[in-house]
Amino acid sequence: MEKEEARAHIRILIVDDEAAVLDALTRILNLEGFEVCTASNADEALDFLAAGGGCQVDLMITDYRMPGRDGLVLAREVRRILPRLPIILVTGSLVNVAEKDMEQLGISFVLRKPFRIAQVRNLVRDLLRLDPVASIS
Repeated sequence: MEKEEARAHIRILIVDDEAAVLDALTRILNLEGFEVCTASNADEALDFLAAGGGCQVDLMITDYRMPGRDGLVLAREVRRILPRLPIILVTGSLVNVAEKDMEQLGISFVLRKPFRIAQVRNLVRDLLRLDPVASIS
């Protein structure tokens, strides 16, 4: 039960303009016991982080293509506020982000759509350095 309670205190911010993707990722991560906050664009995410939500976010998952600022721009701006926050960039495009650019932007991993549930769970566990045996699912 301690591990479940510990996960309930881990907050993940998901940023995506597609409601279906937000819903799918939220369900996957809620089933794992994480608290999830969502934003439908970069401006909402930055407002949330600026309002103090950033001190309570342990990981951000952002879509690459969104209206307004894309996920790369968002990652660059978030990196200024939270230099150590792990960031996953989700894309359905054939975007190739060079390893040096990923490092410079602070992107921990590029997750390609369509993704599998196990892929998301394992990636989040790895980035947060959680015990895979502690899975709630």
